Amino acid sequence: RFCSRLDLVRWWSSDVRLHQPAVFFRREAALEAGSVREDLHLAMDYELWWRMSEKFNFRYIPQVLAIQHRQPDSKTIRSWASVLVEREKSFSPYYSLIDGGDLPALMQEKRRELGRSYLLQAYALAPTRRLDAIRLLGKSFREWPQGIREMRWPGILKKTLAWSSTP
Repeated sequence: RFCSRLDLVRWWSSDVRLHQPAVFFRREAALEAGSVREDLHLAMDYELWWRMSEKFNFRYIPQVLAIQHRQPDSKTIRSWASVLVEREKSFSPYYSLIDGGDLPALMQEKRRELGRSYLLQAYALAPTRRLDAIRLLGKSFREWPQGIREMRWPGILKKTLAWSSTP
């Protein structure tokens, strides 16, 4: 789901999902954009696509071209908070380009979406990595306190606080 290059700047939005295995581009685009930034280790693909989108249009193809299998121990899943930090580093200089530069509204949207993201991560980790899930619940609440009304909170709390003999 991708409408314009500015969608990349709104990296926290659940409406904008570009998953690396399903992004295809011509060699020409890669050569013109240049190589990936070596100072980035988790968000380098998004930043590269930003540079590519400056000269090339992206198109959505409604067929399934790839399937992303999420490994619980992948660097993206293990270091989700670091992914978000790198995306912030890469795209914060462009926030003024979105929505007429209404930064307060944009930051409110960002906090809400990050709160949801942490909540979903907590839900996924709750069965096997209880302490990480609890930490993510805390992050979710700090980003978006109103999110406690989300329907998943009771289920996540039940999963994470249901202590058993196995850690």
